[in-house]
Amino acid sequence: MQYLTERLNNVPGDTWRWFNTLSRDEWMIVLAAVTVLGFLCMRGFGSRSSY
Repeated sequence: MQYLTERLNNVPGDTWRWFNTLSRDEWMIVLAAVTVLGFLCMRGFGSRSSY
């Protein structure tokens, strides 16, 4: 259980380190993916007729 807790506590730091290693091209891919995800979330997942 302690191992799992330590791993979960290290996730933000590990993620930040991974972001620091990205090149310019990789950042463009991340930007495109986040933009598409944001667009899909703003658009919604249901039908308008069900409101």
